[in-house]
Amino acid sequence: MPEGAIFISYAREDIEAVRRLKSALDAAGLKAWFDFDRLGPGDTFDQKIRQDIRRCALFVPVLSHNTEARGEGFFRREWRYALDRDFDIDPGRPFIVPVTIDPAMSYSTLPDRFQEVNITDLPGGYPSEEFVSRLKQIMAGR
Repeated sequence: MPEGAIFISYAREDIEAVRRLKSALDAAGLKAWFDFDRLGPGDTFDQKIRQDIRRCALFVPVLSHNTEARGEGFFRREWRYALDRDFDIDPGRPFIVPVTIDPAMSYSTLPDRFQEVNITDLPGGYPSEEFVSRLKQIMAGR
């Protein structure tokens, strides 16, 4: 993962929406990363993900019917790693930027911190111009 990239965390069932999101962010000049095709041969998966979350500029958990329905999943471990890091970050500096790809969702399994910040609706993983602009603004302030 490039230093200072945007880390996208997701449930495997949401891969198509995540690919759309990543492509749009890349096209807008933002460095986005998700684990699908960038882990190298022999990488220790858990250690690599933990390091990448420590190095990322923003953590974007993708929320969906799939994340809500799954009681277990590696994405939940990624969320914990991001929450641990979030404790060390100035509360006025955005780090966790949750998005939902399924409109009109209500969540009962989210960590409290995810619910304390604005959850942005990106139906199907298509980011709005406003969302991309906000991420650029946050990244420019780093």
